[in-house]
Amino acid sequence: MEQVKKTLLPLVFTLMVLPLLAQEPKDYHPDLTQMMKEIRTKQINHTLMNGHSVILSPMMNRKVTLTVFMKDSTKLELPYTTFRLDTALKKFCLIHTDKDKRRSDSSRSTRIYPDETVKVTRLIGGTKLITGYPVDDCWLFPEIKGKITLYTMFTDIPNDKMEVQYVRGYSFDNGPVLPWNSNEMRKIIAADRDAAALYASGEYLRAVKLFNRNARKTEGKKEE
Repeated sequence: MEQVKKTLLPLVFTLMVLPLLAQEPKDYHPDLTQMMKEIRTKQINHTLMNGHSVILSPMMNRKVTLTVFMKDSTKLELPYTTFRLDTALKKFCLIHTDKDKRRSDSSRSTRIYPDETVKVTRLIGGTKLITGYPVDDCWLFPEIKGKITLYTMFTDIPNDKMEVQYVRGYSFDNGPVLPWNSNEMRKIIAADRDAAALYASGEYLRAVKLFNRNARKTEGKKEE
């Protein structure tokens, strides 16, 4: 009898497990690309603000040191400062935490809004000074500079992390800063055939960088 049990147990186990292995998991995605898109969608918080889809990056929660130039002519050096979205007012603000004050002190955190400032600056690595200028609901920092300049709400996007979703505005040939519009940008880039081909393939940022490089070369030849 004992020998029969030893023989039957592996067989029973196999018969029970095989049907389970043949089934697809509930969360199975035959298309890996689609699965990655879904994961990405969950990781990035999309917020509708003033008719624009704004992507809130984890970078928004980083505490940095900013110099804030107020409209009343005061200049504030603010360490431990983050950019946050005020959902009630539908605009971004700076939240400065005064570490010298107790947590129970209601004045420990201060909020500063774009329309209260002239500009904000941040010194990165002791040498790179970046400046953000207020618009209606946030501050814009130039991220890609050239004939075409692209602006984001962030002060330090690594080159390998920069994506078109972070772009909020652009300017062309030192003109005014305008809200990002992919169709208008397509018209501008159409003047450069190679950059236009990249843009048409969805490589928006690479297209802008190529356009700027070619523009610098052309302007250099004109100066000669």
